[in-house]
Amino acid sequence: MAEDRVRDEGTEDEDAARAAAVQALWEALHGGSDDAAADEPDDDADAADAGFRVASARDARVMMGSGHLAQVYSEDRSHKDLVAQWVWDHRKEIAGDAADWHNLYAAYNEKGLVRSAMQMALAGLERFPRDASLHADVIWSAADLGDWETGDEHLALVEQADNRAGEDWTLAVYVADYLRAKARTQGAEDRKATYQHALEFVRAAERRIPAIDRMVNSEAEILIDAGDIDGACEVLEDAIFMSDYDGSARNPRRRPVAQCCITYLQTILADSCDYETITRVCDAGVRFAAIPSESTNMGYFMYRKAEAMDGQMLADAAGRGAKGFSPDRVREVLRTYSLAYKLCESTTYRSICRKRFMILCSLADIQEMDVDVWCPKDKDD
Repeated sequence: MAEDRVRDEGTEDEDAARAAAVQALWEALHGGSDDAAADEPDDDADAADAGFRVASARDARVMMGSGHLAQVYSEDRSHKDLVAQWVWDHRKEIAGDAADWHNLYAAYNEKGLVRSAMQMALAGLERFPRDASLHADVIWSAADLGDWETGDEHLALVEQADNRAGEDWTLAVYVADYLRAKARTQGAEDRKATYQHALEFVRAAERRIPAIDRMVNSEAEILIDAGDIDGACEVLEDAIFMSDYDGSARNPRRRPVAQCCITYLQTILADSCDYETITRVCDAGVRFAAIPSESTNMGYFMYRKAEAMDGQMLADAAGRGAKGFSPDRVREVLRTYSLAYKLCESTTYRSICRKRFMILCSLADIQEMDVDVWCPKDKDD
């Protein structure tokens, strides 16, 4: 999918020119100046329209975030939607490549303006009808809106190879999410067919392009939704526990699969007492999260690992009281809770870490590990 590109803020002269352009847009959208009556035709409307100098999708993306337009336009409708409408009405005149149109779509989608976002993707597709990213954008918005007619139309298009220019993993993931959303609105027989359709699309994509974490994860999520837990386990375990080597050579299929680890932990192992598997998945997750895009998951993996170690230790010590606890083992669990506490952003997880730390110290009569040192409270806790 197109990489997002941020425009430089520019000089004061450029900012002033942009503000003037926004004012011109406001006048164009009103059919005249601030003082013109709303119901009177304005002979200067075309001139005001011509004064709006945002001529590209990239500039429109900057303009939709302008505070100046929000100040000069004070009615109920979002000024961002008004920019989108202006862009749509002038889409044949606006410059930009497929990435620019995708970025404009993404800017609207990020603000929760889903209809306007879809409008921007559709405008881009008029110029670049074979672009996979823009088709994926429309399909994603169609799922949000429950617009199955539009979604099905673009799904049929991307099932043709000619309409997948620049395809990457996001097309398969967006299609999977769209079909999963659609299936939830259907009866049993149609739902079964929709899940099968989603599986076939994702698996075909995995044969066309390198199957990264999120594509494999989508396949597992479809199987979970369809009730095939065994099939989902097989997909996830194959991805998570795949060998790094194929014989003596490095396995070319090996990929970081942090999201697969999260799905396994949060769905299949959510309420499980299979502490050994939970620990193995968490260890794999920590390893795979050692890349910037996945690093925020570190705390979750350490938290679930600490819980699993804690649960296994208590199960092993059941019925033996304090004598059932190995001090070294307890300290290892305490250190894991301490690390999880420091890495977690969730206040709920952090609170549980502190409580479990205090409980284990009490059960094992460990006095030298002060909870306020190992799990120090922040002012927000």
